[in-house]
Parts: sequence; structure tokens; C-alpha cells
Amino acid sequence: MSETLLLYGAHVHANGIRQHYLRYGGKGSPLVLVPGITSPAITWGFVGERLAATHDVYILDVRGRGLSSTGADLDYDLDSYADDVTAFIEALGLKNVTVMGHSMGARIGIRAARRNPSTIARLLLIDPPVSGPGRAPILQNSTGIQSLSALHDWV
Repeated sequence: MSETLLLYGAHVHANGIRQHYLRYGGKGSPLVLVPGITSPAITWGFVGERLAATHDVYILDVRGRGLSSTGADLDYDLDSYADDVTAFIEALGLKNVTVMGHSMGARIGIRAARRNPSTIARLLLIDPPVSGPGRAPILQNSTGIQSLSALHDWV
């Protein structure tokens, strides 16, 4: 049987809901991993194990997923998800936080950083969705985004 760096799974009440998370490692600066919308925290355990070698890793179950609060009475818009991440960080008293978001989790991370820039020190975006219903087209040419203001408007 191999040794695990999973320290524990827990809940915190933040932004008015129960937020479940898994904690790996406990050493180094905190890293909050926000999975894509269809992935519960448990599916990211193998990533948590690797990141825990250098970080204090917290993997969230976003609202409506895994063991976090769910229900028809909750809002499932991007601002609510972003506020959940910020409230989670604040409830645990985390400082100098890196937020790593995958897919929809990347969009949540962007929104959280934009709404509360003093809460997040670094932002890593893994496979962020850049198209789809309700999203403005990103302005780009062969070299990428034409201007920072175009990126800011798009986000």
C-alpha cells in the first residue's frame, strides 16, 4: 500500500453554503484547486498528491458538486462560484494563495481574481473555455490577444 499525502477531507461554511474540500500536503504556500464543473474534488486526488510535494493543497467541491451544498434554492452563476472561492480562502485564513482552475474552474478563478484581487496572489488557468453560449468572442490575431483592454473586456 502506498503512502498518501491526503491529510483530510472537511467542510467549511463560507458564502452561506457548506463547502467540501480535500487537503493534501500541508507544506509550502497554499494552492486552491478549482475543478471543472463536472469534476468533484475526489477525481483530482492524483493531482493533489503531486502538488502536495511543494504546496499546501486544497481541492474544492464547487457548489452543486461532490459533498458541497446543492439545491434548487442556490444560484449557479459565475459570480456565486467566484464568491464561494473567495469566501473559502477567507474562512480558512489562507494568505499568499495560488488559485489553479481547470476548465470551468479556470473561469471561476478568473472571476474570483477580478472581483477580489487582494485575495489571490497567483492564478493558474488550465484549459479555460474561451467560447460558448453567452461569451463574447475574444479579439485575437495570429499572435493572440490584440490588447490588454480587449482581454479585460472579454474576462
